[in-house]
Amino acid sequence: MLHKLHNATQELYTLNNKHAVAEVVISLLKEALDLDYATLALLDQESGTLQPVASTPLFDELTLSLDSASSGSNPVWDAYRTGEKQTVTGTTVDQLFHDEDGRSEAIDYLIATPIGDLGVLVVCDVDGPQFDTVDTDLIDIITANATAAFESIATAEKRSELSDQLAALQERMEELERIVDSMQTIETQVLRAESRSEMYETVCSELVALDSVDFAWVGRPMAADNEFDLTASAGGGKDYIDAAVSGVEASRLPAYIAAESCEMYINSDIAEDVRSKCWAKEALSAGYRTVLSIPLVRDGVVYDVITVYSSDVDGFTEIHEMAMENISSLTFNHARMIDRQRDHIDDGNTIVTFNFTDDSYPLQELADRLDSEIHFDTVVRSTEESITLMIEIVEGDRQPVPQHADDVSGIRSARLIGTDDSQQVLVELTRPCRLHKIEKHGGQIVHSISAPDENELCLQITDGASVRPVLDYVASQFDHTELIAKEDAENLDAVVNDPTDSLTDRQLEILNAAYCGGYYETPREINGEDLAESFDISSPVIYNHLQAAHRKILGQMLDSKTAGENHVLDS
Repeated sequence: MLHKLHNATQELYTLNNKHAVAEVVISLLKEALDLDYATLALLDQESGTLQPVASTPLFDELTLSLDSASSGSNPVWDAYRTGEKQTVTGTTVDQLFHDEDGRSEAIDYLIATPIGDLGVLVVCDVDGPQFDTVDTDLIDIITANATAAFESIATAEKRSELSDQLAALQERMEELERIVDSMQTIETQVLRAESRSEMYETVCSELVALDSVDFAWVGRPMAADNEFDLTASAGGGKDYIDAAVSGVEASRLPAYIAAESCEMYINSDIAEDVRSKCWAKEALSAGYRTVLSIPLVRDGVVYDVITVYSSDVDGFTEIHEMAMENISSLTFNHARMIDRQRDHIDDGNTIVTFNFTDDSYPLQELADRLDSEIHFDTVVRSTEESITLMIEIVEGDRQPVPQHADDVSGIRSARLIGTDDSQQVLVELTRPCRLHKIEKHGGQIVHSISAPDENELCLQITDGASVRPVLDYVASQFDHTELIAKEDAENLDAVVNDPTDSLTDRQLEILNAAYCGGYYETPREINGEDLAESFDISSPVIYNHLQAAHRKILGQMLDSKTAGENHVLDS
């Protein structure tokens, strides 16, 4: 018996499976101690109950109650709960079994010995009221050895789990380092890019250099519904995205979903959507399992969408999401800078004209009250709280304008300017001003006409800038908007060397107001005192600003032989 105990103990420490340890323990109790009724139960973490994992054949025919809910009256559970051995005799033993055929009646004595915090070893005796001392000592030794074996396995499992966690953390750190390196490269290359296409090609190339990214592409929503322009891509998925963009389900692509919601879209297991979405079938066929799309948005208008695909399920982590947010912000800001630079060098542009009817638009409401047309001339002044426009009343009387303006929401004040024959009025609008925000999306106002029942707005969009954001913004800000004309034309305002570039913001504001107000007409429609009152400064200061502006412009004209002027809403 001691020899069997020795061999079994040695075997226990070679095992790496809890069920195998339990089988050896039960086998040893049966063969060495000749115990026909024994079972080993371990705690099931999910259910929170003790579950038998190995038993002698005769014990398998019995049904032992291991219910933790009756812990006060269940010695087996109490042994686990208290960590102390429990012994049971007589009728209490019968209450632990649920056998209709009475097989458990032969059991006279039961011992429940805890196996650490892992489970309980239960042995029963049918030959007498209790086990002899030798048997109980051996049972204690076997239990102690089993506990040590179980704890060794638990320690090994914990060590393996920690090792896996450490490996995963190490892999995540390495991926983070690669992402940081890639972002630094993207930032450097993006700032060197001279065009949108060059910038986005760089972004896509650097993204697919990451282990987790297999394909990256950038697309721009077009003005027409369900159209998407593929700007750049990298990786092996161009055939897939070409087919997907032109397919009937193109409007359900992740890029469209992100553009429609103006929020990041991520699908961590594309296979789950193959039955309901055609794009998912195509993506899965191309080997992709995860997709992330992030739109480049400003004021609710989408300019471009960056999309990345991974061949792994859950291929993108929170780190990737944060990196994509940073990349989208960087590329958006640089794209806007590229557009502004092109405003001064491109000869081509797009002219778009809208009609819209919007009773909440201040100039339309004012035109309705006057029963006249209002032409927008220029911006005279811009502050953090308001924007002052110079407008002209066409075929109407300007005298009632200040009185009517007091009743129009969005207008802070209105004041007549110039001579009695002038039709011009200074109108101060509260911010935010919808006209001002149009320029932030790449449009320059060529002219604006407001009538009692409709408005016409003509915008110039520099070639290379995105037309869609301007169209979307106008449509989102004004009611009943209709695009009535769109054409390519020579740049009306931009020139290579704009003589107004050398002016200060204040000089340009005053010069604009003077020119549009009729200061240079004969006879003058506005004088220096009117201008001074408009800007709340003295007349000598107005003259000094105009003289300085004249000197700079004439000097540059004579040097460069070029001249031009852009009217802007803000500086």
